[in-house]
Amino acid sequence: MLSFGLVRSTFLRVLVACAAFAVGVFIGSIYRYTQQPRCLAQPSSTAEAPAPSQTPSIEQPIKPYPEDLGIGPFDIAFFIDDHPEADLARLWERLKITADDTYFSSSGVCGRCKASTFQYDLDNDSTDEVVVQIKSHFGEAYRYLVFERSQDPKLLGHIDVWAKYPPLDPFVLASNGQPWLVVQSTAGTGSGLGAWRDTVYHVSDRGVRPVASYLGRVNQNGEPTFPAKEFIGRPVSCEMKGGRVILTVAYTVEYSEFGADGTPLFTKRQKAVLVGSLANGASFLDAAQSEMSRDEFESIYNFDSMSAEEFLKFNRSELRTIAAGNNEKKKKWLNGFLTTCDDSLIKRELLGLLGQD
Repeated sequence: MLSFGLVRSTFLRVLVACAAFAVGVFIGSIYRYTQQPRCLAQPSSTAEAPAPSQTPSIEQPIKPYPEDLGIGPFDIAFFIDDHPEADLARLWERLKITADDTYFSSSGVCGRCKASTFQYDLDNDSTDEVVVQIKSHFGEAYRYLVFERSQDPKLLGHIDVWAKYPPLDPFVLASNGQPWLVVQSTAGTGSGLGAWRDTVYHVSDRGVRPVASYLGRVNQNGEPTFPAKEFIGRPVSCEMKGGRVILTVAYTVEYSEFGADGTPLFTKRQKAVLVGSLANGASFLDAAQSEMSRDEFESIYNFDSMSAEEFLKFNRSELRTIAAGNNEKKKKWLNGFLTTCDDSLIKRELLGLLGQD
């Protein structure tokens, strides 16, 4: 017969073991719970990311802009940051912005929106203006609201742009004692093509109006028998003169062989002087003050616009340098390119320099 002491001792050991097991299970469950979000935040790098939904997330209900919230720039930015899935229709009504030419949804729904602000004295009156940038992920659109900063902020105007490809953030060109707001948008897309347009705006207490524009950047992949092209345009000066805007843009264009690892061919730098209209923002080249003709400007500093003959004509000096040089890769490319060109004086000249006459 077992003694009472032995039974008691055995019972206590069993009880302690059960308690230890229970504590271990509890601690293990806590560990798994605390580790789960970390695992969810680090998915496998080999997993294919799901395509974004074209409708706002159910987990983030669409929030209408509150009637009791102010419509100043910082109220707007803070609300959008807190509610990326928002219905801004009432906000546009309160700001008296119509939907006639907007890239934003006519319903006012802004899906996965983001907002940011910057301040600058855009109208030269010693008081900063505030620009609110609103990015609409699903609408491929950006909206800029320009406010006069004061106790009761006044909306001076708004700018809507198409943004299929993300543009550069807006910047200020300070030139000839006047600040100019420069806003970028998508100008063209396609297979092997990306193009962005820069528009220059004049800001005053009378509003925000475009005064000139130019292609600020173009990437074009070219073809197996045609060179790839990339150029960037940077504004260097702007001024009002005789009721017009005179804008100088410095261009850098680079040509290379077709393909991701194509041999760089040559780089060219030129300045263009554009005359802009205060009425509608249309601009044209002042060839007399520029380092290029109007035909060259429209052919080279554009996209889907340059023929093989124009490439030869406007880059004759650079191609002569290749033909007479010692870089065999470039010479091989040029010889192959010339076989695709129609007969011309420039073609025969280059073939002669290559020793192919």
